[in-house]
Amino acid sequence: MFNTVKGQKRANLILDNVLSTGRAKGSYLFYGPSGVGKFSKALEFAMSLNCTSDGNKPCRQCNSCKKFLALSHPDLVYVFPTPNLKLQPDGFVKESKFLKEYEAYLKNKIESPYKPFFFSVGTQIRIDAVHMLSHRLSMSISEGKYKVCIIEDVHLMNQNAANAFLKILEEPPENCVIILLTEQKESLLPTIISRCKGVPFVKLSWKIIAEILEKNYVSEISEAELYAKIADGDIAKAIRLAKGYGLERREEAKELLLAMANRDDISVSQLATNLGKVSVKNEVQVVLHYLSSFFMDIYKLGNGLPTITNLDYREILENIALKNAGFNQYLPPLVQEIDAMVKINNLNFSILIMALYSQFCGNRISYEGV
Repeated sequence: MFNTVKGQKRANLILDNVLSTGRAKGSYLFYGPSGVGKFSKALEFAMSLNCTSDGNKPCRQCNSCKKFLALSHPDLVYVFPTPNLKLQPDGFVKESKFLKEYEAYLKNKIESPYKPFFFSVGTQIRIDAVHMLSHRLSMSISEGKYKVCIIEDVHLMNQNAANAFLKILEEPPENCVIILLTEQKESLLPTIISRCKGVPFVKLSWKIIAEILEKNYVSEISEAELYAKIADGDIAKAIRLAKGYGLERREEAKELLLAMANRDDISVSQLATNLGKVSVKNEVQVVLHYLSSFFMDIYKLGNGLPTITNLDYREILENIALKNAGFNQYLPPLVQEIDAMVKINNLNFSILIMALYSQFCGNRISYEGV
């Protein structure tokens, strides 16, 4: 197969073997960190199964490949977490107030999949989506050799949907391939995992990401390496940074770090209040993830470890590390706490930030205006 997903040797090998034996059937579970190519690989695999070219598959040029790339192939069923669309078995969206968002999500997925898309309300995979899937899979193949279903973020399938979906996994139709994507394999029902062939994806090295960025998105290798290291294995995040998306959230995280380190109560309180008002939870999560990245760099610098992520902020981080040597021992568990807390639903982020600040004050972190 013509593999365009880099850094995933084991996944590529497993799927190449499937294609070479001509035994593509049943269900596959693509699992691993976010932003490492699971969706791209799923689409590439689906295209390869149905590509009409006599050469390398997928060719990306035949009518079949073009339709898959546009997510419009009649033998492709794409399921992902959404608001309650009141989806009908034929795929009709009955809840019109979310229709524009639903269409915008699909457009974003086709044109700029690296760019995050946030619905205005909470999302999950509901039983009506499973009923639609069941209906589509029961229909005869229209144009291709295989009917392919890609279910993204399958860990966000609710209990009723998961129970209904199990029946499909138990008796999948002939010439049908189901591909599940998740970054939280441990959240899935054991019965779902046991019915799928596992295809593991791994965190990408910063060197691989830098090569991709330099080839396609930036002109300076130093810029590519910076974004690659900040992205911490997530190629989608690296591309967003290269295109300018997310940089403002990183700047907010830096402002928060400096305010905390300076023990500027008023600024910390104001920043916490502002972040608490952000309507999209994921956006605040981005700020806190950057903050935890800064903390880990401070820890590394304070312990004489030269390899850090945020190279452009090195002077700032070194000064904080130098003036707060006694704080280093608290940083790794604090980072773990932040990473765990941001995953909690309905979390009050302004309260979390003030709680973190309280810990800083208790441990007398200092920056002194550098």
